[in-house]
Amino acid sequence: MHISNLNLDQKKAFCRAMAVCGFQELTDSAFSNALDFLGIDEPENFEYKDGLDGELYEEVEDLVVRMMALQLLFEAIYHPDNFWKHVTVNKGYEFAVSMLSDLKSIQSSESFDDFIDLIKDSF
Repeated sequence: MHISNLNLDQKKAFCRAMAVCGFQELTDSAFSNALDFLGIDEPENFEYKDGLDGELYEEVEDLVVRMMALQLLFEAIYHPDNFWKHVTVNKGYEFAVSMLSDLKSIQSSESFDDFIDLIKDSF
């Protein structure tokens, strides 16, 4: 299936799932890559999972995923023929796009929701 075959709500959901995979790939080698993505210098002794630092990092994660999803959604809506160029950006994007390419049809909104969950949970 191609991104142009999805309705707007499906495009939003797919771009979000693709962004989740993209974030996981971005931060696979270092959590600080998310800070770099936002142009934030890593504070000395920053604890990514604990206390206030952990809370701040959750905000960073949410913002990066939202930004990635929004960038992808603009491409999906306004430049669907160029959407696939993002596949080479990272392996998370590549994974999500390959899953969409393998999708033959959408039986129902529930089955599409299950498909989206599968993408987010499988990478």
